[in-house]
Amino acid sequence: MSKFISPNFEVVDSIPGYFEVDDDIALVIALLNKKGYITTYSCSGHNKIEYTDEDTCSIDLLEDLIDDDRIRILRHENNKIVFTSEVLGNSTYITFKDAYEFDTLPNGFTLNEFNNGLVLSKSLDYYPEGSKIRKSQSDIDKEVKNNCLSLLKWAKNLEKREEKIK
Repeated sequence: MSKFISPNFEVVDSIPGYFEVDDDIALVIALLNKKGYITTYSCSGHNKIEYTDEDTCSIDLLEDLIDDDRIRILRHENNKIVFTSEVLGNSTYITFKDAYEFDTLPNGFTLNEFNNGLVLSKSLDYYPEGSKIRKSQSDIDKEVKNNCLSLLKWAKNLEKREEKIK
């Protein structure tokens, strides 16, 4: 379930005119906006199994694909294999309206330019590097929560911006 942030940057369940945020990141988004760091989008990260759009490859690669549980072979047509592959992860992120300057970042997060503003993000991988075995749901859920706790600790330590909130 998602929460909403009011025009006064309070966390609420639902009210027209408020914007929606994920539960795990709601306090972070409210705090950042209260301190004058205006956010535009955010995602706590999600633990779900999704597949990419259809793709094709040569039938010669069938042997490589058939042993990979992350691949779903859909059909064979014209000496090609049509398949989808599991999305291997997503990220915890916050986008900011403007290019604010931060002296520090939460551990493991990166900051990049995005639509005249910034995006603060950390990759959330469902598979350990080099492994074909997916992390457990509880491990992924813990990683999401830890990412959001790191963001909250970071946001609490940020100084309030001098400029007024628009």
